[in-house]
Amino acid sequence: GLLAVMLASGGLSQPPSVVASVAAICKVLVLVGLWAPCCSHMTVVEHARETPGFGIFLEALEKTNLADAFDGSGQNTLLAPTDAAFKALLAKWDITKGELLERPDLVSIVEYHIVKGTKLMNDGLYASQQVDTLSGDMITVTKVGGEVRINGVLVQYALECTDGVLEVLEDVLIPPASIMETLAPQGLTILAQALQQFARLQVMLSGPGPFTLFAPTNAAFEVFLARRNVTGDELSVLPDLKDLLEYHVIMGLALDSASMMDGGTAAMMNGDQLVFSKTVERIAMGGATLVIPDIDCSNGVLHVVDAVLLPPTTTSANLAPASELDTSNSIVSTSLGLSSLLAAVEVAKLFVGVD
Repeated sequence: GLLAVMLASGGLSQPPSVVASVAAICKVLVLVGLWAPCCSHMTVVEHARETPGFGIFLEALEKTNLADAFDGSGQNTLLAPTDAAFKALLAKWDITKGELLERPDLVSIVEYHIVKGTKLMNDGLYASQQVDTLSGDMITVTKVGGEVRINGVLVQYALECTDGVLEVLEDVLIPPASIMETLAPQGLTILAQALQQFARLQVMLSGPGPFTLFAPTNAAFEVFLARRNVTGDELSVLPDLKDLLEYHVIMGLALDSASMMDGGTAAMMNGDQLVFSKTVERIAMGGATLVIPDIDCSNGVLHVVDAVLLPPTTTSANLAPASELDTSNSIVSTSLGLSSLLAAVEVAKLFVGVD
């Protein structure tokens, strides 16, 4: 290619420093869109193997036996995140490479980076299009000027090979997961544990949907459980836990935050109504505030809230007196920034809806 032409005068007899410099120039030209490389003598997987920087993705391809999806017989696209992209993902998920390669969803993650039967060459793209991946999920490919993005992730460059196209990505694509599968990666482990007490709820939120789930943070659940004088391991002793959890679920609707109106209501799974309060600064419901809105899932939407939503039938009789709260609890005294027991009592009132 261009590298060979630039070195033609001296061939491989050029000093290594010169070869490295020319290679670096070629890389810059690719990244700024001034040169589209071609690799007509290798397949996409062969090129990835010959090019530094794709080691982790190649290990994932081998681990899942998906390298064989590119056998040179068809027109395909391999969406290849760099090692830097994978290292950023490992840091975000706080796992090692070995743990990533042992994840049960590794196959679906790798399949989400494979498009069979379609060459996604940059010059043949529309402003926006959706494309099926090997996982069965769709990706959205957009093109603005010379910049191509896949699900919002920048394509650094595209390389045409014998059996398709290699698209180099700056981030790892994560296939959409169900609401139930999304809880743990979002750090909502107490809610996940609570839902696992009820097979119907767990199966339902893993199913097709659509659903809306208001998901209290772990900190919110710890405050709530302290009021009930139970720990996270004792969730099953709460007689109204099922009703409580169903008060966090809207069935048959993926309600995004833009559709929540001030004074509007939503029918919850347990039969009660949830009332919304909306200003320019915040969206609140049932004594809780929306802190992370609109986490899209394969079967609906997830909203993280800063308090447990209590059904209207829940009264202070179900809760321990505020005076019995352990004020040394870090969730009460530190995470919420409460400087006195009086402030803790005021927060506790929000959970039971009393004046």
